[in-house]
Amino acid sequence: MTFQPGGLTGFKVDFPGTPAIEGTAAASSRYGRAATVTAKVEAADGVIFHATYTAYPAGTASTEPQGVLDAVRLGRTAVGRMRQQQRISFEGHPAQRDIVDWHGPRPMVIVALDVTRGDWLYSIYCFAPHGLESSAAIARFLASFTLLPQ
Repeated sequence: MTFQPGGLTGFKVDFPGTPAIEGTAAASSRYGRAATVTAKVEAADGVIFHATYTAYPAGTASTEPQGVLDAVRLGRTAVGRMRQQQRISFEGHPAQRDIVDWHGPRPMVIVALDVTRGDWLYSIYCFAPHGLESSAAIARFLASFTLLPQ
């Protein structure tokens, strides 16, 4: 199912089912009050697919995109160990790909793509049981992420 939120969100991604949507009221961040929305689907094999997007106040996060990406990476490794990290450009925007061995309540592997565009952060990621982190379903999900005009 293609998930393409409206408004200025400016992206789409293909989930392996209909996602549940959770939004948060604007919360404090190092850039001021930021609003975050997460869509997620849990597959029968235990892989949990997420698409999270955050809108920061105008002119804030865009001044240090690498700082935004570093903060995401730091959050993921607070309860985990970085297995693989790669800084990339995604459609001309600062981005990163990470694989993290996560040591939360249920040990999993996080496979993630994070992209900043202006004052927006897009995180497309999966929590996968060990051994499924290289699955075709996860590869399709990450590859389906596309930025759209805002």
